[in-house]
Amino acid sequence: MYDIKLVNGDIQQRNEEVRDLELILQKIEIRLKTWMGEWILDRQVGMQYERLFMQKPPRLSEFTSLVRAEIEGVEGVTAVIITESVFETDAQRIRISGRVQADDQEAAIVARVGTDLYSFEFLGV
Repeated sequence: MYDIKLVNGDIQQRNEEVRDLELILQKIEIRLKTWMGEWILDRQVGMQYERLFMQKPPRLSEFTSLVRAEIEGVEGVTAVIITESVFETDAQRIRISGRVQADDQEAAIVARVGTDLYSFEFLGV
């Protein structure tokens, strides 16, 4: 499967195609960055970050389960292993680390979302 390569939300090069694990990581990033109700064609698509941060401190188990389910829903993902889920009190954000497997490939991932509901980082390594 092929797709356009995005770097920081910008199209990289017209003739450069994304394949295999790189494509899957790009799809994961897009899914985790999409907020519930944001996509005009389907308001049911997206993450419910507001609901998760209404409780203080946020429930890590619920957040981890939601992120895992969203990643598992990406076509091509065969396994998601969450190795760490931490609420960073000083930064007021949740950090989830783990690995994603797709066929015979594997990549480390780190996702961070802040309680200010505007900061989100996804690092596919």
